[in-house]
Amino acid sequence: MSEKLQLTLITGRSIDQGAGKEYGKGSQQYYNTAAICYLDPVDLKKLEISHKSHVKVTAKFGSVVVRAQKYPFGNNPGLIFMPCGLWANAVCGDTTYSRDTVPIMLRKVVEPPPDVPCDEAILNAILAEVRQIKADREDKPVKQTKKKK
Repeated sequence: MSEKLQLTLITGRSIDQGAGKEYGKGSQQYYNTAAICYLDPVDLKKLEISHKSHVKVTAKFGSVVVRAQKYPFGNNPGLIFMPCGLWANAVCGDTTYSRDTVPIMLRKVVEPPPDVPCDEAILNAILAEVRQIKADREDKPVKQTKKKK
């Protein structure tokens, strides 16, 4: 019987998972690319499982059964990688964030130098310029952005 192995779980995007998602999250293609985990060959051997066999992944928020695959890019013993998707979400809960899709609420911890504009000022300047370009193309007056006090 195989042993239990404590690994560090990481999640992220993969090219295959992204392509599978294009077929729809209920598709076989998505299932084949997201209901998987990648393990180092050393860890596969410790677990006594073979490439493409099923494995139960358990974390703080739950368990899922996914297909184990040999990690194709170098050696990473001690890590398990799961592509973003339904199965990764089931074990990660809502405490993880992905900078490309989930907004992260931040708080200011330092004041910027006086000669550096804040993000809001930069975004408002960009928005004003885009509005001016659009108005020039349409021959319409430019809508002004209200300044916050």
